Amino acid sequence: MTLHLIGQELSQQLGAYCLDGSRPGYWYDPPTPRAAHAASNRSWLVFLDGGAWCYDAQDCDSRSRGFRGSSRAFPARYWPYSGPLDKSVAVNPTFAGFHRVLLGYCDGSSFTGERVTPYALGSGAVLHMRGRAVLHALLLHLMRAGMREARQVLFSGGSAGGLGTVFAANWLQAQLPAAKLKVLLVSSFFLHLPAGDAPTCTRGRGAQSKCLPWAVKMQQMCALHNCTPTVRAAGVACDAAGAGAECLLPAASLRSVRPPTFVINSAIDSWQACREGEARGGAVRRLMGVVRASSQLVNVWRRYYRCRYDGTPACSTQQVAHAVRETNGMIGRFVDAVHVSGATSRPGHGAFITSCNEHVAGVSADGFMHYSIDNQTLRDALARWWASDSNSPASEHTRLPCTLTHKSSPDSPNHQCNPSCLRVKMKRRLNQECPCDPGK
Repeated sequence: MTLHLIGQELSQQLGAYCLDGSRPGYWYDPPTPRAAHAASNRSWLVFLDGGAWCYDAQDCDSRSRGFRGSSRAFPARYWPYSGPLDKSVAVNPTFAGFHRVLLGYCDGSSFTGERVTPYALGSGAVLHMRGRAVLHALLLHLMRAGMREARQVLFSGGSAGGLGTVFAANWLQAQLPAAKLKVLLVSSFFLHLPAGDAPTCTRGRGAQSKCLPWAVKMQQMCALHNCTPTVRAAGVACDAAGAGAECLLPAASLRSVRPPTFVINSAIDSWQACREGEARGGAVRRLMGVVRASSQLVNVWRRYYRCRYDGTPACSTQQVAHAVRETNGMIGRFVDAVHVSGATSRPGHGAFITSCNEHVAGVSADGFMHYSIDNQTLRDALARWWASDSNSPASEHTRLPCTLTHKSSPDSPNHQCNPSCLRVKMKRRLNQECPCDPGK
């Protein structure tokens, strides 16, 4: 896929700039003649790239010097994803023939920032926190380039990028009233756990005695970037004071999305239970652009239960049972939040929630083709949802996770209840969890 930057005039008109003041950009790949008639193709897949957030001025300053904060660092060609974004018909028969677009994530706020004036640093440099304007400018540029004539659009995002789709979906639907528009969230359903439910890590490599709960960090991010106008403009009904981080996350915000939406996620998502920057797989680190590996701040759930996996020494039967029980508690809590969001009940919506310990495996070929719940693969579940009409019952397109077993067996190793999890490079995925012990 080749890089395209928006024009200077549009950037100035909307105030759409990356953190460092550079123009936003995207990577584009036209449909192949083999997969579709390129000249008449009006099917588009737009994917918002992810890569965590910057929570304070120091974070954003550091981010502004790299790939997640400056288009000057964007490669000329880039496309790290597979699954529903793959152009191979063998892997992705439903969407392979679409125009494919990857929007560069260079604002650090999930495309929600609306800070009116740049943030001035002590060095004299300034940071532009204009995520919402960046996203609107990119989409307007695409519409001028041909997407205005689209007949069908899959509007998607991964991890932090998925939150951006939530707040732009209604706006894009209004821009393309004649198109079939659906929304796909991949590993973007983040929980809002109160600080007391996410204990501070006290032991383990890199653990700090003092580290901010993720809910607090996200509230700081919203305040710094000024995400409240974006939340309110999307019509999010939320009781939280200031319409900040709690309203930003899908349990609250997804209820405001009008287009049919499909959620792909793990109920024990490895990022949510992992220390930021601790993903040891290099390919995974590059995949979602994890930043500031030295920050040593844990993520959402803050529990690392090594005893839930077989082959771990020095784990008693009681410790294993405790680890599995706590993990199943997380699964239950996650599923409850998905229900609250309306993803499993509103007509046209749907969800595929696994118990596989991973992050963004839905945009890998292995996860897309092999994850299975109730004998239906993720690929088939997504295809059925895409082909359904907007009034289709969500129950027809909802697959929920099993809970881990307390006793492992040859048919269910690693206390895992879903065998398909083990087919997707599970060893590498397990290593995403941080070796962190929150204590008792």
